[in-house]
Amino acid sequence: MMWSKEQYRGVIKYQENIVCDFQTKDTMHAIAKLARLMSEEFPYAKGEVIDLVTGKIVYECRQRAVC
Repeated sequence: MMWSKEQYRGVIKYQENIVCDFQTKDTMHAIAKLARLMSEEFPYAKGEVIDLVTGKIVYECRQRAVC
């Protein structure tokens, strides 16, 4: 079985509902994708990048904040 090397999960929530969920291999790609999606598609949502190994939030972006 092949294991995925995706280590970071990006989650965008609007009113506590997940509206977008993705995984990437590095933090910078996850943050860039999160910022782009929030500015273009989900401007009033909350975004988080989570390290899948530790389970900790490594980046957080709030509603209408500049990411």
